[in-house]
Amino acid sequence: MRSRAATRVSSSRRSSASSEGRLGLGSRNAHGTGVHLNSLLLFRRFVAPRISPGARVLELGADGDPSIFCREMPDRVWDTADLVDEAGEWSGDGSRARILMPSPYEIPVPDGTYDVVFSAQVAEHVREIWTWMDELARVTRPGGKVITISPVSWEYHEAPVDCWRMYPEAMRALSERAGLEVELSWCGSLEPPRTRRPFPGNGAPAGARSPGGLRLAVMRLIGWPLPVAHDLVTVAVKPVAPRPA
Repeated sequence: MRSRAATRVSSSRRSSASSEGRLGLGSRNAHGTGVHLNSLLLFRRFVAPRISPGARVLELGADGDPSIFCREMPDRVWDTADLVDEAGEWSGDGSRARILMPSPYEIPVPDGTYDVVFSAQVAEHVREIWTWMDELARVTRPGGKVITISPVSWEYHEAPVDCWRMYPEAMRALSERAGLEVELSWCGSLEPPRTRRPFPGNGAPAGARSPGGLRLAVMRLIGWPLPVAHDLVTVAVKPVAPRPA
């Protein structure tokens, strides 16, 4: 795929959503973010240590400007890309580029622009995920990383489409097909169980509080089952030298 000039979206204008809808976190929870707790915990344990100081990061389908993940690492150069420009939801200071994608499979920046390309709760909404992975790899510099977090246990949620639930082997196959070398692909939950009988499910949104007081005490006493989210985190590295054909 040939290189394209970067497109930076002005915060003063809106664009209409494409037929694909928003790329990622279109459904906000009651706490004002599309991110759930397990994603944030996975980010802190597995992703943040792999983003070096001064790294240039591109986040796809961010939940705002700055996104909840960007706020975890304010010293990084943190750009965002999505299918629509939701200017009213952004309060950034203008130091981060907001890139408008003409389709889920086109990021209008030159090859090898970013040290890290990151997405959370986006992959499941992309119909041709193999084409999408190729594009993420293209805009990552040699030696850089493509990092994804995607749901495993969450129920179907059409926002605007919900296509995939993947295990580590699936993301490994997609990454290797795109010419990447997988450093980590792990599936599980880091949510603290609220009872003795947690089960895979939707889990809690980031910022949510567990039931407290008498209600929680009763739930724990009787072992009332409550869901925790299981998600997949994958870290793949773009080789410095291309793999032999």
